Amino acid sequence: MDYVRERGLPAVAMCVSTTYGPGGWGPTPHGSLIARVANGRFPFYLGFSAEVVGIEDAARAMILAGEHGRPGERYIVSDRYLSGREVHEIVADAVGIRAPFIGLPMPALRLGARANDLAARLLRRDLMFASVGLRMAELMSPPDHSKAERELGWKPEPVEDSLRRAARFFAQRENRCRHRRRGRRRSLRPPDQRPDSSGAQENATRPARALPRAAQPPGAAHHETRGQGDGTHHHCRLIPPTGIPIHHAPARVPRRRSARARTSTVRIGSSPSHAAGCCRGAAPRRADVVAHSS
Repeated sequence: MDYVRERGLPAVAMCVSTTYGPGGWGPTPHGSLIARVANGRFPFYLGFSAEVVGIEDAARAMILAGEHGRPGERYIVSDRYLSGREVHEIVADAVGIRAPFIGLPMPALRLGARANDLAARLLRRDLMFASVGLRMAELMSPPDHSKAERELGWKPEPVEDSLRRAARFFAQRENRCRHRRRGRRRSLRPPDQRPDSSGAQENATRPARALPRAAQPPGAAHHETRGQGDGTHHHCRLIPPTGIPIHHAPARVPRRRSARARTSTVRIGSSPSHAAGCCRGAAPRRADVVAHSS
């Protein structure tokens, strides 16, 4: 801040602690951690404490600093000093799951941070659990933010409320992503294997619907076909007046305009030769087909 004071620049420094809150679409490393806790994927709590503040309160403090801050001054933006276990318990309680119960002491965290730094050098990119960040967490102590309250008129809300809102946000986002993935897998299935909106299978898997027995003329045979999903191959079944079905080999019928599975009922006249000819594979006459498509 010496550069700002010497040149009279209208600038202030904002020292913001660890922020939590909803809306973390590209979450920070500590935001990603509570997202895992909120979704039941992280049964651990970290063995150190940190100063925390709600993200909305931090944003409000910056606006107040631009309006009322004194140039060249520094303001601490923080609310509470909480342990890692307390943070994770608040998050788990907000979504109604079991709180993390396995503690990670500082010696284990230091060992993990060294492994993280080695992997970062090998991969030539930054990873989220660096030794320098762990060192900063060890040196953290409860700061005093009374200056921001006194000069800016800033009054933070309880950070526990921000943690609860963040937990519910991450849990709801995970549920939406899970539904999208499930819908994407359903869309990749063949049409004849997709469930409809009621949870039932498509028409291709439904039994063929026959005309009522009372609507059939005396001595008439009854011919049923069932769509196989591509509109070309149908299963033929001849039901004589005795009511005992006689199964036949699949028959070839012309391709329909729509590729959706269809179920149709064919009524054959009393002529035995006509019925036998249809079941051998001959296409039925247009007037003989009564289609029931859904």
